Amino acid sequence: MGFKEFKMRPNPSFKPILAWFSCLGLILFWGCSGEKAPETPDKPTVPKVTIEVAVANVHGDFNPHLYDADGFVQVFLYDSLVGQQNGQSVPALAESSEISKDGLEIVFRLRPGVKFSDGSPFDAHNVKKNFDAIMSHPEDYDWMGVVTSMEGYEVVNDLTFKVTFKVPYYAALQEFSSARPFRMLGEAAFMEDGSTVSGIKAPIGTGPWKLDQYESGQYAVFSKNPHYWGQSPKLDGFTLRIIPQGETAVSSLKAGEIDLIYDFFESELMNISSFEAFQKDENFKTFVSGPMFTRVMTINTTRPPLNNLIVRKAIALALDRENMVKNVFHETETVASSYFFSKIPYCDLGLKSYPYEPRMARALLDAAGWILPEGQSVRSKDGTPFEIGLYYDSTNVVHRAFAQIIQAQLGEVGIKVNLTGEESAAYLSRGKAGDFDLNFSVSWGEPYDPHSTLNGLATKSESLDYLGVAGLPNYDELAQKITDVLHETSEDLRQETYREILTAIHEGYGIVPLSYKTNRAAAQKNLEGVEFHFSYDLPLSNTVKR
Repeated sequence: MGFKEFKMRPNPSFKPILAWFSCLGLILFWGCSGEKAPETPDKPTVPKVTIEVAVANVHGDFNPHLYDADGFVQVFLYDSLVGQQNGQSVPALAESSEISKDGLEIVFRLRPGVKFSDGSPFDAHNVKKNFDAIMSHPEDYDWMGVVTSMEGYEVVNDLTFKVTFKVPYYAALQEFSSARPFRMLGEAAFMEDGSTVSGIKAPIGTGPWKLDQYESGQYAVFSKNPHYWGQSPKLDGFTLRIIPQGETAVSSLKAGEIDLIYDFFESELMNISSFEAFQKDENFKTFVSGPMFTRVMTINTTRPPLNNLIVRKAIALALDRENMVKNVFHETETVASSYFFSKIPYCDLGLKSYPYEPRMARALLDAAGWILPEGQSVRSKDGTPFEIGLYYDSTNVVHRAFAQIIQAQLGEVGIKVNLTGEESAAYLSRGKAGDFDLNFSVSWGEPYDPHSTLNGLATKSESLDYLGVAGLPNYDELAQKITDVLHETSEDLRQETYREILTAIHEGYGIVPLSYKTNRAAAQKNLEGVEFHFSYDLPLSNTVKR
């Protein structure tokens, strides 16, 4: 039976059982001597400290190897061989990672004594079992260069695991640190045939937390993993309270029913007005992260009239992105000057932000043959009106706000934009199918930027931004450069190639940067240690409730 069908039960209290064994031991000891056991004073019980956290949803498949589960839950439960911090690889389940000079081999030296949440040992044989399960269906991860570049892997000894590559792949450690699929699952959790593709028996990992109870659509209860190899979390546990409606989550925090709203990735549980209200209320604490990834508008470069560079440039110059971002986010996000934030490795290139120049936009449209007839509000060319569609996720308040502003601003230069809001799944399907003129997307954030995000553009895989470059006349050359840079072993050549790639994307005007996305949190005033990590992460290990 897969874990999808397995319903967790609350953990029973072990205190009566432990007390019974303690009494039995005393009876045996004192009984043999014929003396009465002395009375011992009751030890004070230390209450467990837990918190309630609002989340939009928790998907009921806790499989670390698939995408059906939420990334932040996978990070709670499971560890990777290596971690990422400020763009650098750091030890995790592996104490060290040794890369050969030719880049064709990585040797992982594993931590001794690591255990899974069920107390079973972690070793190189377990790593191989996880790799076997993952690599049994590599097509699900073909956007990851580490998967397509890998040649093989083997157990060297109980605490040493080696991975070999067909070609060097400089970002291997970054991708091995991702939320999925290279997270380690305990032996008892695999299906009978050793697979995980159809489910798991239970969520057994080496992560800082373990799952105690899960009720679909309602809550998930976690407690700290007693066998965790790293620094133990400061909380005893937490409950993810599933509250899909932002208004309800905000009301629950105000009423003291929950402790924290952590608005990460695109959950949008807390709009800017609500966040600012919490900022002004002395009963609450608020937190804002640095840039996590980039919000962009994708222009379908394969569709006329958007396949014309001059037209795309006119659209970019017609957008007052400064006011757009200020109106939607006030001071919590900033205008994005390029596809990737400058602190992302290889991305500090000094690319100039697209200016707001509506007069130039009108001149460019005139030059492209799109004329605005006197007395009309929509441009036309050869009798065809300039009318395009902008699709957005109707559940995403940022999408909706941006769409309305873009519609108005492009209308001012004579472009009619028809807005269509769709449910999330339909919106994503449309994006992947390429059935749009304009839509919204994001870069993938650390540890995926820039390598994995760009690889998605080159392989057309799982990328909503692909059509933002697919119609460029030099697309094939661009895709080849992306492929080449991922296998480049020279740091200097890698940097120069990234400059060429990102400049070409910037000057192609098919991916229009909007803002650098931040994560935000609002909490009860007695909560401390609220932190930010990756875009998909909800770090709670250092959170303290006073």
